[in-house]
Amino acid sequence: MRRDLARALIRTLYAVVFVAGGAVHAVRGRADPEGYRVFGDTALVGRMSAWWTSFVMPNIGWLTWGVAAFEIACGLALLWRGHAVTWAAWAIVAFLAFVAVLGYGFPTSGVVEDLLKNRLATIVMGLAVAPLLTGPPPAGIGAAWRAARGAGSARRGGRGAG
Repeated sequence: MRRDLARALIRTLYAVVFVAGGAVHAVRGRADPEGYRVFGDTALVGRMSAWWTSFVMPNIGWLTWGVAAFEIACGLALLWRGHAVTWAAWAIVAFLAFVAVLGYGFPTSGVVEDLLKNRLATIVMGLAVAPLLTGPPPAGIGAAWRAARGAGSARRGGRGAG
């Protein structure tokens, strides 16, 4: 079924992105902690910028460890099965909503440019997770790929995933 294939593809892609992103935060938080300062410059809410400067940056060392652990946990949970996948998908949507409000720190000269540079990709990523928020709790990623491959093979007249 196409939905099975879409869900397996989304789970795999996001698992790779989130595990890799977690590794990047773990390394970058040690190598270039000041590089995180620009994120506070594009927050849509003024208080968020102030919070970024007054709380996040003085604590960036341990916060990047926390973000790294969170992203890796979400990525690995997507590869698991059952409600772990659903909970990870909800956590990812919440995280991406936060990032969409915060922005990526790219300087802009207007609202449209800000949307394109600092928010649109994150909004699209959040929407792409939607198929994981509905339906029955999924099987493990291996079984999900076998089911998706088997359904495609059955449509083509093949013998399925055996």
